[in-house]
Amino acid sequence: MLELAESILKLAERCRGLETEEEKVLPFYTSTLTPEEEKAIFESIEADGNTDIIKARDFSVAFSHTFWSHFKRYLPTR
Repeated sequence: MLELAESILKLAERCRGLETEEEKVLPFYTSTLTPEEEKAIFESIEADGNTDIIKARDFSVAFSHTFWSHFKRYLPTR
């Protein structure tokens, strides 16, 4: 388990070094939703009462997307 954690940290360090300046400043991509669409979504979430679940999922998805986009970009081509 410790070896896996160390390899993940080493990979993250390498990815951080390869990030562009924009990615370092804005690590998560901006939303493509209009303000009206965002408002409707947030109202729906608040009505359901599941805000913690949605926030956790959104963070996880954004982090995964960023990590794997960097990882795939620098894989050696076969």
